[in-house]
Amino acid sequence: MSEDKDRHILQFVPFLSTIESGFWTKLAEAKLNIFKLDDSRKVLNGFYTNSDTEGLPCRHSIDFGAFEMKNKAPPLCFSSHGGLHNKNTIEDFKSCDKKPILEEEAKLIWNAITSGEAILSPDLLVRFLLLSFADLKKYMFYYWFAFPAFVHSVPVTVCHSNLLSDVHNGKFMEALQNAVQLYRKENQFLPNFFIICSPTTLFGSCNSELTMTICKLKDFELLYQQGHKIIFAYCDPSTIPGYPGWPLRNYLSLIAYHWSAQLSQTVDIICYRDRPQDGKRNISHSLCFSLNVSTIKECPLNSTGWEKNKANKYGPRRVDLAEDMDPVKLAESSVNLNLKLMKWRLMPSLDLKKISSCKCLLLGAGTLGCNIARALLGWGVTNITLVDYGTVAFSNPVRQTLFEFSDCSTAGGKSKAPAAAERLKKIFPGVNAEGIELSIPMPGHPISDRAESVARVKKDVDRIENLVDSHDVIYLLMDTRESRWLPTLLATVKRKFVINVALGFDSYLVMRHGMNSHQNIPCSSSSESSDQESKLGCYFCNDVVAPGNSMKDRTLDQQCTVSRPGVSMIASALAVELMASILQHPHGPLALPNPGSLSDEASSCLGPVPHQIRGFLSHNQIFYPTTEAYGKCTGCSDFVVSAYKEKGFQFLLEPPANMWKAVILIGGPEKGTRFRPLSFDVPKPLFPVAGLPMIQHHIETCSKIDQIKEILLIGFYPKSEEIEKFIQSARKQYNSIIIRYLPEHTALGTAGGLYHYRDQIEAGSPTAFFVFNADVCCNLALKDIVEFHQETCAVGAITIVTTEAPHQESMSYGCVVENAETHEATHYVEKPETFVSSLINCGVYVFKPEVLNHLGNIFRKHQNERFIDMYDEDAAAEKISLEKEILVPYVSSGKMFVYKTTKPWSQIKSAASAIFANKLYLSNYHKTNSHRLARNAPNAGPLISGDVFIHETATVHSSAVLGPNVTIGEDVKIGPGVRVCNSIILPGAVIENHSCVLNAIIGWQSYVGEWSRVEGTAHQPNPNAPYAKMISGALFDEEGRLIPSITVLGKCK
Repeated sequence: MSEDKDRHILQFVPFLSTIESGFWTKLAEAKLNIFKLDDSRKVLNGFYTNSDTEGLPCRHSIDFGAFEMKNKAPPLCFSSHGGLHNKNTIEDFKSCDKKPILEEEAKLIWNAITSGEAILSPDLLVRFLLLSFADLKKYMFYYWFAFPAFVHSVPVTVCHSNLLSDVHNGKFMEALQNAVQLYRKENQFLPNFFIICSPTTLFGSCNSELTMTICKLKDFELLYQQGHKIIFAYCDPSTIPGYPGWPLRNYLSLIAYHWSAQLSQTVDIICYRDRPQDGKRNISHSLCFSLNVSTIKECPLNSTGWEKNKANKYGPRRVDLAEDMDPVKLAESSVNLNLKLMKWRLMPSLDLKKISSCKCLLLGAGTLGCNIARALLGWGVTNITLVDYGTVAFSNPVRQTLFEFSDCSTAGGKSKAPAAAERLKKIFPGVNAEGIELSIPMPGHPISDRAESVARVKKDVDRIENLVDSHDVIYLLMDTRESRWLPTLLATVKRKFVINVALGFDSYLVMRHGMNSHQNIPCSSSSESSDQESKLGCYFCNDVVAPGNSMKDRTLDQQCTVSRPGVSMIASALAVELMASILQHPHGPLALPNPGSLSDEASSCLGPVPHQIRGFLSHNQIFYPTTEAYGKCTGCSDFVVSAYKEKGFQFLLEPPANMWKAVILIGGPEKGTRFRPLSFDVPKPLFPVAGLPMIQHHIETCSKIDQIKEILLIGFYPKSEEIEKFIQSARKQYNSIIIRYLPEHTALGTAGGLYHYRDQIEAGSPTAFFVFNADVCCNLALKDIVEFHQETCAVGAITIVTTEAPHQESMSYGCVVENAETHEATHYVEKPETFVSSLINCGVYVFKPEVLNHLGNIFRKHQNERFIDMYDEDAAAEKISLEKEILVPYVSSGKMFVYKTTKPWSQIKSAASAIFANKLYLSNYHKTNSHRLARNAPNAGPLISGDVFIHETATVHSSAVLGPNVTIGEDVKIGPGVRVCNSIILPGAVIENHSCVLNAIIGWQSYVGEWSRVEGTAHQPNPNAPYAKMISGALFDEEGRLIPSITVLGKCK
C-alpha cells in the first residue's frame, strides 16, 4: 500500500456478530431459572481476535461462558463487555426503543474514557449491546447486536497509511515482533490497546538500529515527558486491507480526549494483526496510519453501531436451533419449560429438582399405573419403574392410556409392564423407564411346599425388596387388596415414601403411608411408642381391608375393578399431586397433615398435605380424614416390622400358630324396638350394663383368650362419633388384640355380614372364629369351648353353644337336639311351635372358615332366585339368615356339634332384661373383676348392700344406700338419704335428697327431685323353674293393658 497524498476520512470495518449455539442454551437456562420475567439489562462478556485469516469478516463472538462474571477470553483473543436486554414477548422486542439503550451503553464507554478507567483497563473501550427475544417453545431466538461507537463532529482523516511490512524496509516489523514476543513472555498476554515506544515515527527516517518497547496506556505521560516517540497500537480484528476494525473508533475517542492536543492532533496508529502462516506468526499485513485527530472534551452527540442483518439492512436476525438440536434434547427442554414457567410468577419457591430427581416405583401397570406414569412425566420425573404380572387384554386400551390395540392378541397380548415402559419412551425418549414382569406374593394365596416353589417365591420377594430399596417413592396400584401388604411391610422396613390408590365404583382413596422419624424401630408389641402415636396410619391401619385372598369365591364383576371411567384419572392426578406437595414440604414425607391450616408448617408451597383423600363422585364430595398408625397393624406395626427384620423371608412362610378371631354381630338401628327408648340415644350395643357397654363384655372375655388375635364388629349402624370413640377406647384398653368395626351397606340379615366381609375374616388364615350375638349376656368359659371345638374339628365345622331352658320357654328360642354320646347336633328348629328340645341356642358359635364357602353358595342361590323373581324387593342376594341357612343345613350334614354350658345366660331384648343382665355381670365380677365392685368403707361413704358398681367420676353422698344390683354411671350425682336398688343410673343423671329409685333405669342427664319415688316392677326368671330364662314378651296383655315392668326415665334433652 502506498502513501496517500490526498487526505481522506478514515473508514472502519464494523463488527459482525458470531454466536456459538452454547450461548443460546445458556440464555434459555438463564431465562427459565434466573431472569424469568426480569427484562432489565444483564451483563455479558464477549471476545474477538486479531488472528483471522484474510477474507473473514471482522468477527465479534460470544459463547456459553458469556454470562460468567469472570469469564476469560480464549487464547489469542481479547475481551469485550456488553449488556443483554432480553424481552419477554416478541412485541416488546419489536417495539423496543433502540436509541436509549444504545446511548446507555455508549455512555458507559464515555464515562470510562473521561474517568481514566479505560486507560487502566483498555478492554472497556470495546462494548456491545444484545437485544433479544427467546421463544422457548419453538427454540427460536430473535436478536440484534449493536457495537456502540462515537461519531466525532470533526471526522478523523488519514495523513499517511502503509503496510507494516513496508515501513523502514521491514526493519520496523521485525523490531515490533520482537517487542511483542518479549512483552508476552513477561506478562503472559498482550492487551487490546497498548503503546509502542520507538526511536522513530512510523513515517520518518531511520538510520540507526531499531529497538522498541511495548508499554501500557497509563505510561503515556512518563514516555511523553521523557521525549520518546509514541505510537498507539491495538489488536485489530479486521482482515480487510486498508481498513481498520471497529475497536479503533473508541480508541481514537480516548486519544482525542486525553492526548491529541499534546501530539498536535497527529497520531500514529498501528492496527496490529497477528496471523499464523506456515507454522509462524505473521504480522506483515498489519496496517500503519498517521491520522489527524481533533481534540474532544465533550461527549459526542451521536453514537452508532447497530448491526446490519443478512440482507445488509438494519434489522434483527433470527436463529432456529430446533432444526439443529437432537430431538431428544429438544424434548427434554420442552418438557422442562412448563415446569420452570411455574417458578416465574406462581411458585417462585418451587424446588423442581426434589420432584424430578425422584425414582418412582409403580406396582401395577393397569389403569392407575398408566395414568400416574403419564402424570409423573409431566412433573419431569425421568426414573420410572413399572411392575405387573398381567398381559394387555382387548378391554385395556380404552382405559389404560399406555396401551393400544396392537398390544392385544388372541394369544394373550404383550406383558403390561414392559409394554407400558416402552410406550413411555416413545412418548418421551428422555425417560429412564423399565418394565418388570413380576408376581407379588400375597397372604392368603398358598404356595406349594416343594422346594422349587418356595425358591421361586423367595426370588420374587428378594426382587421386590431390592426394587423398594432402590426407589424413593412407591405407588401401590394393584387390583387386589392383599397384594399391597408385602410392599407396605417392605416400605415400612426401608422407610420409603408410599402412596396408595384404591378405586370403588364411584369412589376413590388416595393416601400416603406414615413414616417413623427414627431409623431404629422399637420392638415393643404391647403398646404404641410415642413416635408411633404421631405416625400416620397405612392402608392396613384403617378399616379398608386386612390382607387375605380377595379373589377367592368371586364373581366376574367382583374380580374386575368396576369403576366409572373418570374415577381413575381423578385419583391418579391427586396421587401425583400429593407426592409433589409432600416433596415440597420442609418435613417431606414426615409432614403431619392439617387441612384446616394455611400455615407454612402445615402446608407446602403447593398447598396442604393431607393424609387421605377420599372422594365420592355420586355426591361430589371429598373428605380428608387423618388416621394415626395402629399399634397392631399387620402392615406397619412395630411388632410386624421387627419380626420381618429378625426373620426375613422365613417370617412370611410361618403360618399363624392356631390363630382365632371373633365376630360380634351388633345388628342395626331398625332392630331393638323392645329396647326403646334407651336405643334412641345410643346404639343398643353400646348401652352400659354393669358399667361397661354391652359388647365390651364380649370383647373383654375374648381378650383373655391367647388364640384370639382380632375382633370384628359387624352391623348396620352407620359410623358415628359414639362408635368410633368406643372403638378407639377399646383398642387402647385391650391393646393385645385388633378391634375393628365393619359397617354393612344395608341390613344383610344375621349372616349376610359374615359373607360380605369374608375376606376380612379369612385374612391371616385363622383356624376358626367365634360368632357372638351382641345382645346376649353370658359368662362363658371360652377356653373350654376352644378345646371342645379342637376335639371335634376333624369332623365338625360348627360348634354351637347351648344351655338348658324349661320346656315352655325353650320354644321362644332356637332349639337343638343333641346326640348325648357324640355331642353331634342332630336337629335344629328356630322358635318351634311345639316342644323340640330343652337345649336352646345361646347365640354364640364357633365356625371354621369353610362355613364362608357355604355362604358363597347361598349367595349365588339368592342371586339366581332374585334373577327369576326380579320384582321381589326383599330378595337381597346378600341377606342371609344364620339360623335358617347355616345351622339347619349343617345339622343335616353332621358337621355341627353342641357345647352345653351351665353358666348363667340371658338375652338383652328389653329394658327389664338389661336390669337382669346387670345383675348377672355384677355377680360375675366377684370372680373376674372384683375391683370394680364398690365396698363399704369404715365410717365413710355410702352404705353398700350387695353388688354395686360406682363410676369413679360419680358423686355419692355418704348417707345414701345403694344395692343390691345397682350401677352408677359417670358424672352421676346422688344426694343425701337416697335409696337405689336393682337399677341402672345412666351418666349425668342427678338424684336429689331422700329420693327412692327401685327397679328402674334413669336416663342420661335425667333429674329426680327431692323426696321423689321412681319404682318399677322387677322382672326375674321364674325361681321355681330350673334353668328358667328371662322372657322378653309383649308390652301389653290381650286386653290392651300395660304389663307391669321396670320404669324407664328417658334422656333429658
